[in-house]
Amino acid sequence: MANTPAQKNAVVNISSVINNIRSPALKYWQDEIATKGEATKEIYARNFAEFLKFVNMNPDQLLAQRQDDILNRDIKTQRRIESQFLSFIAKKKKEGYAAATLQIIFASIRSFFEIHYCPLRMRRKDYPTGDSNGVRRATKEAILKVLYDKRTRNKATERAMFLFLKDSGLRISDARRLNCGFFLEALEKNPDTDLIPISIITQKTKLLAKTFIGEEAIEAIKDYLEERKEGSRHVAPETITKESPLFRTWTSGEVKRIPRGSFSGLIRETNTRSLCQKRRKKNVSPQPKKETPNRP
Repeated sequence: MANTPAQKNAVVNISSVINNIRSPALKYWQDEIATKGEATKEIYARNFAEFLKFVNMNPDQLLAQRQDDILNRDIKTQRRIESQFLSFIAKKKKEGYAAATLQIIFASIRSFFEIHYCPLRMRRKDYPTGDSNGVRRATKEAILKVLYDKRTRNKATERAMFLFLKDSGLRISDARRLNCGFFLEALEKNPDTDLIPISIITQKTKLLAKTFIGEEAIEAIKDYLEERKEGSRHVAPETITKESPLFRTWTSGEVKRIPRGSFSGLIRETNTRSLCQKRRKKNVSPQPKKETPNRP
């Protein structure tokens, strides 16, 4: 769900509020989640700050309340914070947040209590889920059928993107940051190579990731780059260099690195079309099946 300018300002305000809180309980929690990525820690802090506002407590008060409730003989009192937590999740769902976002909120707030050794006792049905109703995921074969369909408008682009992600296992946020250098250099060393290694510091964890792409992805990217060199009726030919973005967009007559949203949108559109190919099969999800790539 996209945030409005007012919502974005609210997020900034909430994050700054929690960063200014002087609380032993908060500091202990933040120290314990210090190994998580910076983006994850920021999301956790933001979600927890919103929950504090919802229950009108500071972290120390919330922890003290939880510890007192656990010792109470009344089961409803013991579950006081669980009930407040579920009300908070329901409020977020009513505001239009997707199931995946609700799951992150769920994990963020639960981690505070788990780290303080007084975990929330949630039922299995409490975990936020989408309306999947037993869906199955589109198969690799169904998606490839769409990717190789001659009627596909952005066939070369989609094939390169999808097969690159499938082979490398990288997040879209990392794939979009790559330049053509690693690819062109590998082909210079061996034009017939069927495996190209990739090393990248990931945006989320700030750690070195080492992976590779195989023959299918290599051939798809070759076709994609050749199409960019040739240009089209609407897009001018591009001179590909080692500094060129591996995946690009054409905006106002200029080559630019593809935005994350545009990258995600093309992948989502491809998955959705694969469902149309399987429209006679009920309960098929647009999310492709996850496959574990073979590592050398």
